[in-house]
Amino acid sequence: MRALYLRFFLEKDHQIPKSNSELEYNNLKTLYIFSPNLNIVYKESRWEFTATENLKLAKTFFIDKNKYLFKFIRK
Repeated sequence: MRALYLRFFLEKDHQIPKSNSELEYNNLKTLYIFSPNLNIVYKESRWEFTATENLKLAKTFFIDKNKYLFKFIRK
């Protein structure tokens, strides 16, 4: 069995109200996505990526062969 997705939510401001579901995360300032490549991120249209409009790739971190961490920020 393999893990398809790992999800972590980091909140540094405890004043932010808790959301009821993943679909309500629509005002992210920063989003990190772990993926084998950027094309997969765009192709899969995961809710993490599509929940917030106007996300722009800010940085790519190479982890290992076919393992990258992509940092997106809201424009």
